[in-house]
Amino acid sequence: AVRADTKDDMQDCGRLGDTGDWHATIEACSKVLQHDDLSNDDRALALTARSRAYFYAGDAGRAAENADTAIQLKDNYVARLISGKLYDRKGDHDRAIKEYDRAIQLEPEGADAYAGRGHAYRAKGDARVTFREYHGDTLVPLSTKATLHSHDAAECEREAFITLSGTCSVTDDGT
Repeated sequence: AVRADTKDDMQDCGRLGDTGDWHATIEACSKVLQHDDLSNDDRALALTARSRAYFYAGDAGRAAENADTAIQLKDNYVARLISGKLYDRKGDHDRAIKEYDRAIQLEPEGADAYAGRGHAYRAKGDARVTFREYHGDTLVPLSTKATLHSHDAAECEREAFITLSGTCSVTDDGT
């Protein structure tokens, strides 16, 4: 059974991740990972949240470590998404596409994975696939609607191309 303090720490890890305070999220999730009563699923959730925080805090190495370990424990959309973004940043677009493909298998309505995959195809110069990623046909269902939020106006503008119905807003808090 999971102790009450473990549950409280898990809630802090998740809640802080939603605030965009990446350093506090890393600290909270690291505290969770010290508990010996975590299930593999809970450990994977905490590692995924910490991976996301490391990614946005600019620590690609630790983000990759945490995402890889989370995927080994329990494959999940966010860890695959972070992994795809990391490969994309390194210029390994083929590997990024594979990570985004797996994320899409896990969560077919996950708009960020379609956007990431479209970006990776565009970086490879495959405009035909990029158009399909952003404008929807068999790769992106037209029913997919995406509202993206970002603290980075340039990233927001790039990511808003997901579907014809995609929108994007820039926020100060990074959500």
